[in-house]
Amino acid sequence: MAVALDGSSYLYTTAMGLPDEPFTVSFWVLFTAAGEGNDHTLFCGSRATSSPIVDILAYLNGSERRVRGFMHDGYAGVNLYYQQNIIGEWHHVLFTYGAAGDARLSVHGVDQVGELTPPRARMDLTNRITLGARYDGAIRQNAVCTIAEVSVWAASLAPEHSAALADGVSPLLVRPAAMIAYWPLRDAGYRDVVGGRVLTASGTPTLVAGPPVLSPRGPIVGRPTAVTGPALLGFERGRRGVARGIMRGVA
Repeated sequence: MAVALDGSSYLYTTAMGLPDEPFTVSFWVLFTAAGEGNDHTLFCGSRATSSPIVDILAYLNGSERRVRGFMHDGYAGVNLYYQQNIIGEWHHVLFTYGAAGDARLSVHGVDQVGELTPPRARMDLTNRITLGARYDGAIRQNAVCTIAEVSVWAASLAPEHSAALADGVSPLLVRPAAMIAYWPLRDAGYRDVVGGRVLTASGTPTLVAGPPVLSPRGPIVGRPTAVTGPALLGFERGRRGVARGIMRGVA
């Protein structure tokens, strides 16, 4: 399942805080042609008195369709763009920031990289995370889209991790020991199954069919660290998020 946002509804929590760098945010998104010519904020971490610190959005305007990852701390910023058709198919989006100031935006496993110069000591999202709108003291740039599988790690994920996520591997199987939040968005409880945070809904988000993600059938006892990086073996990359093959973790 996934949550459909109609351009006025959104989800948020004020009980969230990413640690100091590094960090990674990840989610799946589906757009239709609705909202042409507008920016749509998909994920935003924000302070009420300044620009969003992490703002991942999409711009839809004819052939100019792009996903933008933007990070700003009031002193320096980085912009990363992915420009291809993003209408009508599920896309996986990941944004990661490392301790050295390096940033990477990955859309369906295709990477764009940049660097925050100079790197800042704190890039936290201590006050708020908003899904489906920008919050910088007021709500704006509401999204018309469907969003699912929102995940946050206190780590900078590697390209092989974003590739695995784009192929439909459950976020729970990728760097599980570093994961600090995971909202599957498969029911109206909007609960973070890792950290226990519950998103508040504004408007009338609706539940619809979700992306092709392979989820574990049982609990991951102790959130083991076995399935990380090169331990994702025996996994054949599928087309447009369709996972194939067998995942074999290496202890």
